[in-house]
Amino acid sequence: MNLDQEDLPYFRDECNDLISELIQAVDRLAESPQDADIVNSLFRAMHTLKGNAKIAGSIELEHLCDAIEDVLEVFRKGRVKPDQKLLQLANLSIDALKKMLDELYNLKEAEPANPKLIAALKFVAKK
Repeated sequence: MNLDQEDLPYFRDECNDLISELIQAVDRLAESPQDADIVNSLFRAMHTLKGNAKIAGSIELEHLCDAIEDVLEVFRKGRVKPDQKLLQLANLSIDALKKMLDELYNLKEAEPANPKLIAALKFVAKK
């Protein structure tokens, strides 16, 4: 992990902002599942979070971000439309991101995401 006490406040603030963006976008997507702008904003926030994970040196967080980004790419291409089950998967993914970030905020390496979550994300991404 490349995160230290000096960088932590900046990392935490930016990641918390990104998580808030993700939560708001998922809520908006539930109301407007066909809105490409919402999907694009989700993708941008996730891509930035993945970059932060890479800078922090958290392989596990980066791995989860990658899996989520792959699902968002399937949404962007229109191969899958967000439905109630996929929005639930998005919320579970955000919960996992928050848990991993909390570990990093305590300057501990993030534990791997639940393998079932990763498997579900990969399943959707293959559509």
